[in-house]
Amino acid sequence: MSSLYDELEEADDEDIKDLELDVENGYARRSLLWWRTKYYISYDALSTNRIPCPPWSGGSYYTHNCFKAKGPVRPYSRGCSRIALCRR
Repeated sequence: MSSLYDELEEADDEDIKDLELDVENGYARRSLLWWRTKYYISYDALSTNRIPCPPWSGGSYYTHNCFKAKGPVRPYSRGCSRIALCRR
């Protein structure tokens, strides 16, 4: 899988020297971070109209692999106290 920054990896020595001169002048300080970083979009992110965990599965939406998780979902319950003024 290729990235948008493959061209920068294939840069020749003259391009790198030009970049070093720009760095000395303060031009490319921020761009150096982007020059070495590669970003990819996963196929899961590209799929549309897909619910991560279907409601009928019983898995929590926040579970990493909800299809592999077994057992019922335990929703958060903070209980009741006099300070919270909840019904008993």
